[in-house]
Amino acid sequence: MLKLGVKLTNNSESLRFLIVGLITFMVNYGCLYLFYSLIELTYQISITLAQAATIIFHFILNKYFTFKGKGRLHKNIIKYVLMLFANSSLSIYISIALIKIIGITPYQSIAATTALMAVFNFVIMKTFVFKTTNLVQKCVNKARSWFIKLYG
Repeated sequence: MLKLGVKLTNNSESLRFLIVGLITFMVNYGCLYLFYSLIELTYQISITLAQAATIIFHFILNKYFTFKGKGRLHKNIIKYVLMLFANSSLSIYISIALIKIIGITPYQSIAATTALMAVFNFVIMKTFVFKTTNLVQKCVNKARSWFIKLYG
């Protein structure tokens, strides 16, 4: 168990997340192949377009398959967009950095980046995006209890 309180055991939710992750990876890889190898766009544009297509696919499968539609759609979308803004930007920059610094192919960079971000995504989606309780209020309450412990 992580200190965040998220069990990463082999329960059905984490198994569904893994299945969605594998399918999403194939979609991402297929889109990269389409844009980079078939259409022959630059790897920077190809990675970015593949990521955009993957985001939509990933949200729909996780919302309705992994987390069984928990939470209100509009709130899920806002939280998901916030998570993905940071996540996708980081994924794109890591992919490009791996290509430039290490010299791996765009395909290898997508594989490495996807593996790196998988655990992060599960924790954020489970504890923030598709969680039906108010995470902000929990954080405020936790900070308040720490403050009281420190300053009595």
